[in-house]
Amino acid sequence: MSPGFAEIRMKLKELFARTGQIHSDFEKSVIADSLSDLLYETLQMPGSFDYPFSLLNSLGKTKSQDQKIRIYTWNIPDLYGTNACYGFLQYKTTKNLNSES
Repeated sequence: MSPGFAEIRMKLKELFARTGQIHSDFEKSVIADSLSDLLYETLQMPGSFDYPFSLLNSLGKTKSQDQKIRIYTWNIPDLYGTNACYGFLQYKTTKNLNSES
């Protein structure tokens, strides 16, 4: 049985929190890859377009005015004060739902 949105949201929240606790850019990049992979898989799930992900403060979320596109963005700060920026574009069609990074 695959995990539900609430369980995935908690895992994502945990991964975001870990990025602020780690003091190695390599480890942060490993966690960033895990975050990206998990979010990508989640956005493929039916119902993901309308799931609010409201408890994920580190994840930027916005919908287009016509409610057909949703954009997710986040960043992972490195030890030198710069950020690695990530994002997904999710769009709704009449037949299916797709995500692009």
